[in-house]
Amino acid sequence: MTTPPDPQQDEKRPTVLAHFWGQYRDWAATARKQQKSLAAWRLRVLLVGVAAAVLGAVSDPRALPWPEGWPTAGVPRSAFGVAAGILLGLVALFTRELLGPEREGRWLRARSAAEAFKREGYLLAAGAPPYDGPLTRALLDRDRGILAGVGDLQEETVADEERLKGMPPCPLSVDEYVELRLDDQTSFYRRRAREHGTVIGRVRNLTLVLGVAAFVLGAVGGGAAGVWIVVVTTATASLASYLYANRLQYLVGSYTSAARNLESLRAGWQTFGGPGADKAERDRFILDCEAVMSAENQSWISEWTRKDGGPK
Repeated sequence: MTTPPDPQQDEKRPTVLAHFWGQYRDWAATARKQQKSLAAWRLRVLLVGVAAAVLGAVSDPRALPWPEGWPTAGVPRSAFGVAAGILLGLVALFTRELLGPEREGRWLRARSAAEAFKREGYLLAAGAPPYDGPLTRALLDRDRGILAGVGDLQEETVADEERLKGMPPCPLSVDEYVELRLDDQTSFYRRRAREHGTVIGRVRNLTLVLGVAAFVLGAVGGGAAGVWIVVVTTATASLASYLYANRLQYLVGSYTSAARNLESLRAGWQTFGGPGADKAERDRFILDCEAVMSAENQSWISEWTRKDGGPK
């Protein structure tokens, strides 16, 4: 078991760790709430946009001739066109007000703060640099630098009984670090990559079906086919925008790459490290693992804030 260099601070370190971990839990809850809201609104915008295209087509006499006695409860065909226009207006409103860069920025900053506090907690518990010596005020003030990035945000406060959930022991051995931090994060990356890959596969299959439908409609020709081709094209574009907005393809690659890097570090430690490793090698292993996770976090933040005009 690795112990902190200064035995007199044994009682102080768990207290500081509890503070870091509580902050991590608060900002992680904040980020989850922001992300769920964004994901829900992206799906709503997708569905509303497709519904607008369908209503617009229905309002066109060429697309869907209504038989005598059509049960419309007296609603004129033009009303469907009006409804389509209203829905398109709502799509523009939701996109501007609820899915804009500012809203995404709040989520990204909360997520970044959560990951930073989690990293500081594990470094402190493991006694790795910069926490490999006596605790100083400068070290404890590192949380101010993290909080400076979210100073304008209101965090979600976790219940007291939940604030220390999952907190690592202090002091933390390398074996415990591997199990609680490295293996857990690797499993997260692999699981999320599979989940995102499943969604991508389903959307691509649906896009393929829509592509076949557009081909058939184009071959049939005629006024009605032309109107429905517009609907199919709109739905296809909406699906592409949905995938891009959620960066699913990017996340699959990013998560998979990070998992591979962590697995490589783990294999290296098991081969050349272990009980016989000195403190310098131990610290280097922990810092290398944290560097992989930090790089992955920063890379997807950069991807989300990138301005390149949308999906290609």
